[in-house]
Amino acid sequence: MRKSLKISLLTALALVLSAVPAFAEGVADATVTTGLTSLSDNLTATLTAVAPIAIGIMGIFLAWRYGKRLFKSVAK
Repeated sequence: MRKSLKISLLTALALVLSAVPAFAEGVADATVTTGLTSLSDNLTATLTAVAPIAIGIMGIFLAWRYGKRLFKSVAK
């Protein structure tokens, strides 16, 4: 009895939670769209500002690593 009651309650909860987004129309849709667009713009701006610096730093480390490997092979 208890197990079937738990299954029934979980099924009812899943049905209720799946129906909640059906009631969010109009203002909520616009708000979510605006928020995600703003987030996308902010991420793009941040990556645009950080990418050249990160690529430069990675270039230095890779040049050091491969230069070291090259000099080790030439020294042998």
